Amino acid sequence: MMKLNHIEKHPHHSNYQISDGTYLYIYQKDAVVAIMKDYKSKTKNDDIVNILKIPTGDGKSFISEKVVEEVLDCIKPSYDSTEYKTVFLCCPLKEVLADMKEMMLSLEKSRDDIVLYFDEEERNIQTIKSYNKNKSVPAHKIFIFSDQWAEHNHNLLPNECDLLLRDEAKGVNASSEQESRDYLGDYKWGGKWYGRLLSYGGYFLLLNATPTDSHLNSKSFNILDIDVKPNLWKKPFLNESHGLDAEMRTDKERVVENLCYDFLQKIIPYRYKVDLIDSEKLKKHKKKTVLIKCGTQNAYEGLLTWQVKDIIEKYNEKLTGTVFTFTDPRTKEVIKHTYEGDLLIPIIKDKDNPGQLKQINSSLSDENILIVCELGTYGVNIKNLSHLCLLRDSQGQHIGKTYTAEQLFGRLKRNLWNDWIFMVDAMIDSKIDLKDYEWVRDTFIDVASKNLWYLKTDVNNAAFANFSSEMPNRTEIVNTVDDLVDELFKYSPEDKEMMVSTGDSEDRNYANVRNANCDSCDNSIFDVHYEKLIERGYSKVTASSYAIKDVIQNGHTHTRDDGTQRSICFSCHVIETREKEHWRKSDDPKRKTADTIKKDK
Repeated sequence: MMKLNHIEKHPHHSNYQISDGTYLYIYQKDAVVAIMKDYKSKTKNDDIVNILKIPTGDGKSFISEKVVEEVLDCIKPSYDSTEYKTVFLCCPLKEVLADMKEMMLSLEKSRDDIVLYFDEEERNIQTIKSYNKNKSVPAHKIFIFSDQWAEHNHNLLPNECDLLLRDEAKGVNASSEQESRDYLGDYKWGGKWYGRLLSYGGYFLLLNATPTDSHLNSKSFNILDIDVKPNLWKKPFLNESHGLDAEMRTDKERVVENLCYDFLQKIIPYRYKVDLIDSEKLKKHKKKTVLIKCGTQNAYEGLLTWQVKDIIEKYNEKLTGTVFTFTDPRTKEVIKHTYEGDLLIPIIKDKDNPGQLKQINSSLSDENILIVCELGTYGVNIKNLSHLCLLRDSQGQHIGKTYTAEQLFGRLKRNLWNDWIFMVDAMIDSKIDLKDYEWVRDTFIDVASKNLWYLKTDVNNAAFANFSSEMPNRTEIVNTVDDLVDELFKYSPEDKEMMVSTGDSEDRNYANVRNANCDSCDNSIFDVHYEKLIERGYSKVTASSYAIKDVIQNGHTHTRDDGTQRSICFSCHVIETREKEHWRKSDDPKRKTADTIKKDK
């Protein structure tokens, strides 16, 4: 559970919590409410697949745990229901299924009326094979299984369920072979799961960020399109994008090398700055990762997973000893870093290499380049993903398959900070010197800096257009973070190189109360000075901090130690000093207070 230390309440949190105490965002609560309203309105055997459409990275997993809990506690008036519910959670990918299992283990710990059944024996949970259909269990039953398991073992499941929740749409992309042909250009419809999953009769909820044309046009699907309002406070950003013309295999080999070199150019100075800042929270995100999606055996000019791995390893050996140069942000000196061959470590995940993603996601493992074909892409959370490369041509792919590339690009939509509010909270712990603010801020936001490389085809180009329209750029995120620092956290970095009138010495025993507002006027002098600093290239936070120190003073109604200090611009301060005769000694009867001024007038 993430906790904020510098503000009392997250402005975008709802009053809904999941089992570990984490609050749902307001739009996540709206999603749960919409789902439950729909759930209560329907009867069993509606033969409808209900699709929760919510963007990748916006927390469908958190939503699904809360949905399960709400369904368990719901009494539906529309049909007779037993006291205890039966829930199926399923997915085509074991990596996503592992997250589902973790989620349900957490839910189970929070209540005593749940029995879990896993498709595989693990973590002391009963297996589905141990379930006895003929014996009533006085508890809610939750079955969690993969497609691979259900392919041969679906007969072991109960005959009916109250809720079937599926993460990802593979096998449920169309409701008929004709739809598959019409909308997806797919003549090999893999629709057996569609009919089988519907046969259990429960409320069928499909989690899918990018519905297909079939989903959008068929009467067999009901899309719950949740309105996620503009949320720059949450989104990562698209730093660079590269649409590539690389038809020949040799061209693709150069793409792999250029990608690796670009990764090193970005990661080496980033790691150097992380060490300079010395923040424990930032160090947890020091490792960055790359995802490369390759071609299949059928691609004549494509690169296979093992070929890409071989290219990376040989190129890494060639680069070892190369000197990378960059500027130290504090001293402005040129740093020469000799590359030791330690930052390009590939690992393959495909049907022949079904390895786990733990090495990629673990900050303690060296592996940081994940090479995939089909497996290990859609729905998988690759944590600190900074570079993604779609190396697969798909030249002749039907435009209806745009959603497949868009799903892949969606791996870049995750912000490892959760959102920028949590990031700013962590950044403020670093006690930033004002002169360092901008590069420190940029290092913290680089945790969610994304770079996309893709081969230009009709499908990929269409997917990129959709993806990029939803992704902010670096400038938008910088402005968003500065606004949060200023307006939400009301934080000003300390300027250690400038004299600060804090009143801490013996002859200045008053507090420094200066801020960006003048108590006595509309602050036009501050605004002009601030805009001048912005025009000269200072960030919003830096400009505001300097303007406060340059233009705003401590104003006193009578004496400087009477506890009545105010934030006041130097112009108002000069006028006030003259009118109230504050240039006189504090015990001089002619020195006036604000009340005396009012009486005189």
